[in-house]
Amino acid sequence: MGRIADAFTTLKRDGKKGFIPYITAGDPDLATTEQLLVTLAQHATLIELGVPFSDPMADGPVIQRASERALKNSFGLQDILDTAARARKQIETPIILFSYYNPLLQFGLKRVAEAAKNAGVDGVLVTDLTPEESGEFEAELRAHDLEPHLGPLRIGLLEPVRLPLDHGQEPAQLSLLRILLRRLEGLLELFFARLALAP
Repeated sequence: MGRIADAFTTLKRDGKKGFIPYITAGDPDLATTEQLLVTLAQHATLIELGVPFSDPMADGPVIQRASERALKNSFGLQDILDTAARARKQIETPIILFSYYNPLLQFGLKRVAEAAKNAGVDGVLVTDLTPEESGEFEAELRAHDLEPHLGPLRIGLLEPVRLPLDHGQEPAQLSLLRILLRRLEGLLELFFARLALAP
């Protein structure tokens, strides 16, 4: 078993809940990202390491702003993986690379799989790659012993949910899901902001 499977097997055995934090790589810089990975690993079940993207259509305002801050720095996907590799020398906690498809495609699917494996990444989660279009990349990831979590309906490391819709209707349903998730994140942000200001 890999680190991800081991982590969830341990949780199930001990009857505990998992803690899966998400951070955007490069926010505010890659040195801090490395420190956050090491610190979070002390308590996290696994860590989602986000690749900043210029058009985060499926994300809420918190992650959008984190991506905006990160993109002001000059770094690429290899720099993010190098950061993960440095952290991996200090931690055993599973790391999931969390990204939109375009940055990975531009980098090269086989190259991503090889570089992620060499960096000690355990899996790749792509939010906007549908299961029907994920075959090539999924095969590359599995060939490098990386766990693929591809598509907007696999968020949370769950198996894909098949909606009772015709193929032509599915994109509209997924767009609605993205909107709902974005609004939910915004509402939660507002709730906690108000809670912090409450007397």
